[in-house]
Amino acid sequence: MKDEEQPRLDRLLLLGHSEKDGPGGTLGTRGIELARSVGGSINGFRFTRLAGAPEGDMPDISLHCKFARVFYGPQVPVIQTAFSFCTGGLPRIPLPMPIVYGFGDEAMMAEIWTSKLQAAVASGLSTNYEAILQVHGAELAMTWGESCRMVLDEMFDAMRDRPSWVGLGVFNRIPIELAALACGARPSEKHLWTGLGLVEGILFYRNEEGVIAPAYRASIPKNAENTSHQIEVDGGGSVIIQDRP
Repeated sequence: MKDEEQPRLDRLLLLGHSEKDGPGGTLGTRGIELARSVGGSINGFRFTRLAGAPEGDMPDISLHCKFARVFYGPQVPVIQTAFSFCTGGLPRIPLPMPIVYGFGDEAMMAEIWTSKLQAAVASGLSTNYEAILQVHGAELAMTWGESCRMVLDEMFDAMRDRPSWVGLGVFNRIPIELAALACGARPSEKHLWTGLGLVEGILFYRNEEGVIAPAYRASIPKNAENTSHQIEVDGGGSVIIQDRP
C-alpha cells in the first residue's frame, strides 16, 4: 500500500430545477435557457465549502469532468432541467438513469408542500427549510431527510463502475436540503445548505466506508461566461481557480 494514496471519494452533484415560466408549471424559454446556460458555464460554479469537505480538498467540477450518470425525479420541470443542462455545453452527455422515486417525488412533496407550509413560506420565512421546521417539526423533517439519504445512497451505488467520475442529479430543492440535513449538515452552516436558488445545489461525497456528507454548496455564477471556479474557504475569503485551457 502506498502511504500517499488518497482515500476514494465518490461525488454526486445535486441541483434544483430551473425557472418554471412555462404553462402548467413547466420550464418556458427563460427556464430552458437558464439551465442550458448553467450547464455550459459549469466552470463558473461558485463552490462554498461545508464541514463535510475533507481538509485540503478541491471540488474539481468543470467541463473537464467526466459525468457518469444523470439522475432526475419524475416532475416535468425537473426532467426538462436535466436535459437542458446536459445539452447546454457539456462535452459528454451523462448516461440517463431511470426516473428516481422517493427523492421529492409527487407523494413526498404532497406530504411536505401543504397549504400551511405554503402560507408559512408566503409569510416571509427566509427558506423552505425553516418553514418545514415551523409547520412539520424537526422530527418529521429528519424522517423525510433520512428517506432521501437512502435514495441518495442508491444513486451512489449506481455509479460504482465509474469510481473517478461525477454523478449529476436534478430534483426539487427541498429534498436536496433535507438530504443534507440527514447526512450531517451542521446547523451552524444552515445559511449555506438551505435557501438554494434556481439550478443551485449541493455536492455530496461518499467515502470508502459508505458515509455520505454534504461537501460544498454549488451556486451559479452571476456572469454565465465566467470561466473560473470560486471556492469560498473558512474565514469568509475565497480562492479563485482558473479554468484549465
